[in-house]
Amino acid sequence: PVFEVKEYMREGRLVPILESTPPAPIQLAAIYPHKRLQDPKVRLIIDFMSERCQRLIKNALL
Repeated sequence: PVFEVKEYMREGRLVPILESTPPAPIQLAAIYPHKRLQDPKVRLIIDFMSERCQRLIKNALL
């Protein structure tokens, strides 16, 4: 993924090729026990991680 090599690209050590071909989307999953009444802390951490990962990836692609 671009975010892993962004620093090298910024330094000019790597250059983008095939810019017209976007990378394949990736999927990230959270696995947790199914419960009828989900612990609010579980939902909170899932929401936090989802938002954080999306923000980090988006910022890395800029």
